[in-house]
Amino acid sequence: MTVDYLAIAEHRLEKSRRVLERQRELIATRRAAGQPTTHSEKVLATFERSHAAFERSLQWIVKVQETIDPWAADERDRSRIPQRPLLE
Repeated sequence: MTVDYLAIAEHRLEKSRRVLERQRELIATRRAAGQPTTHSEKVLATFERSHAAFERSLQWIVKVQETIDPWAADERDRSRIPQRPLLE
């Protein structure tokens, strides 16, 4: 059984984006109601650091997959993999 690390990383990124959006909405709602937002903003900063880590993981996974087998990625993944200029 193989593990699709790329799919796992993409799933985590999407989930992380939703969490970030929800936390930003919560801060805006609290601010509009005149409630303190300091704790919520600290939580958001923590979520943003986690999200950045997930993004780095995805970049690393794509790079490793390209290094192992540059032709293994399907066309859907090709857009994320930096293309090297052709040598003439």
